[in-house]
Amino acid sequence: MDEMEQRWLYALSAPLVALNPDADYTAPTYCFDLKHVDVEGGWGITTREQLLDMLRTADDGHATQLNEAYRQWERCLPSEWQALLATLDTRQRAFYEFASRTFGECGSGGIRAWDLGRMGFLLRSAVLHGWIDLTESLWLHGRMVAWRHARATTTTVGRATLTALSSAKPSGIAWATRMKSWNTNMTGKAIT
Repeated sequence: MDEMEQRWLYALSAPLVALNPDADYTAPTYCFDLKHVDVEGGWGITTREQLLDMLRTADDGHATQLNEAYRQWERCLPSEWQALLATLDTRQRAFYEFASRTFGECGSGGIRAWDLGRMGFLLRSAVLHGWIDLTESLWLHGRMVAWRHARATTTTVGRATLTALSSAKPSGIAWATRMKSWNTNMTGKAIT
């Protein structure tokens, strides 16, 4: 795998990098200091086995339960949407209403992009913790992308990153500097 492909895989966790000023868009380890990566407190992960178990949950988490809701929101006319909501039980209706509120930020890929971002973060953090090596991380990143049909969600990763960047409310100059740095890291060429 060449360097550009590796950078592309690391960029999947860009939404989480945008929220963490100590993180790096293209470092195989997400950041360079364990004190900035608490996967035990937030995720309950302290071993390789727990990491791999967590990665498996991305296949049957909320994103799969929301797929049809995002698909329907994209295809229904407003009157059809209301009629559809009337046929759903309380739990399904909550999923569909969530999809209608978040479609603008997520697009047709739904929250799968956030799943990709979180799983990418965990893989890069696992390298830092020593639970997997770089070769395993890249292999798992590649499998994760294949599992998620990344072509359908890469636009959503970009949207999620921009949303995360804007939620941090940096100044226009800071935001432009960060995006210029991100582009330079991803392409090796600065934006002029």
